[in-house]
Amino acid sequence: MKTNIILLLVGTLALGANVELARGADEFPIATTSGNEVGLMAAFDGENYLVAFTDDVPHRSSVTAQLISRDGSPVGSRISVGRTGGMPSVEFDGSNYLLVWEDDATQPNDDIYGQLVDMTGALVGSAFAICTAPGRQGKEFPNIAFDGTNYLVIWTDGRHSIGDEGERHIYGQFVSKSGSLVGGDIRISAKTGHFPAIAFDGDNFLVVWVEDTSDTDYYGQFVSPNRTLLGQNFLIESNDLKSDNPTFLLFDGTRYVVNVRDQISADVWGHYIRFVNKDGTVASAARPVLYEGHTFMGCHASAFDGTNYLVVLSEGLGWIGDPVTAKGRLYDVDFKPVGDWFTLFETQDSKIPVGPLAIFDGTRYLALVIKGLLNGHEDWLTDGDVYGIFIEPVADSDADGILDVNDNCPLDYNPDQSDRDQDGVGDVCDNCPYDDNPEQTDSDADGIGDECDCSGALLADLNGDCCVDWRDFAIFVSEWLQCAEPTDPDCQ
Repeated sequence: MKTNIILLLVGTLALGANVELARGADEFPIATTSGNEVGLMAAFDGENYLVAFTDDVPHRSSVTAQLISRDGSPVGSRISVGRTGGMPSVEFDGSNYLLVWEDDATQPNDDIYGQLVDMTGALVGSAFAICTAPGRQGKEFPNIAFDGTNYLVIWTDGRHSIGDEGERHIYGQFVSKSGSLVGGDIRISAKTGHFPAIAFDGDNFLVVWVEDTSDTDYYGQFVSPNRTLLGQNFLIESNDLKSDNPTFLLFDGTRYVVNVRDQISADVWGHYIRFVNKDGTVASAARPVLYEGHTFMGCHASAFDGTNYLVVLSEGLGWIGDPVTAKGRLYDVDFKPVGDWFTLFETQDSKIPVGPLAIFDGTRYLALVIKGLLNGHEDWLTDGDVYGIFIEPVADSDADGILDVNDNCPLDYNPDQSDRDQDGVGDVCDNCPYDDNPEQTDSDADGIGDECDCSGALLADLNGDCCVDWRDFAIFVSEWLQCAEPTDPDCQ
């Protein structure tokens, strides 16, 4: 059966000027055959990326992946694990990748499966079952994180359900680097939940989900690498607004960043951030507002480069004829905007960009998107293709609040950006601050630009500014009766 991706749709609101601030290159195709290819997950091995997706070849959703290089070109041929199912997730352990997905061989009672892939794209062993409990495992795609020794795979579990929409709980299973299951599976959520997300902080995992009973509250649970639940499920976010799609969670080296989405009204959703500390305390400060309005698919993702966060989402309602645009925006560590929203992907040939997702590889971002056609009013995406784009991080080297790309003295602190000669070079780093000299030419390397350097020497011009004035006199007074060599009798 041909798989489609279900979309949650809301309307459109302008996100601001299209600032090509961080975009590093043009988009590039990753999976663009005639099949319905859908996937938003990738991992980086230090040299290449593995992008995971499903491919309807010919009629079922084949679980596949593609290695791409740092210039976006394919490395080797497409990788197929030989099984079918839902959209896969992927993580890298230092030697191999692990793909995990909802396997549909026993549909409708789907199971969770995994497959190791090495850095050349070769399969390591065969696909293996991670969970085959009664009922359906999955429904939303499983998630995965690595702690340096083992993976923790999480999913929504229907073993206590009657039918597809019955009770679902969040479960997890540890998997070794060799693909062996470590102990039995673990029930993580006390109550029912869906859309689980996971991250590792160097000591423990945090799992976050939306609680089913209210469909408004976000909960979390810490899990230690020794398979122990630390404390109890705890509340992260609660209000009277319908919530959905946390799906993305990251640890930035200090705290967890939880993506929160609330339905403000029938057609308006808001995107926010909640911070959770490693001790489980939730920041009490007002949550940063990323966007309130109408976004396609209704989710957003974020990544962190050590200085700024990149937030990505899709704007627009394709089913009423609006073009859908995938956009990004940078935020500083206090989640204050750094620049405006900028375009990543646009609707092309009636194919709308869905997602997107971004990861940071230590040097730059990779953003992924699915481009596909809407089938019907608003529910289905068909003829999907997977594209990528690289985004360069934007620095503020002098920490003056002005990004290097906009700073007229990027290495010298000057928040006022004073530039008296209007030559584009700030006064604090201009070698001729009163004379237009954008090239900063200094032929004699004396620190004074040619434009304002003296053509002839003035003996009394003690500071070398080509003018004898009170500043030279001040230097003369400060050195009156001083000896350059006090031990020299002639200097006494």
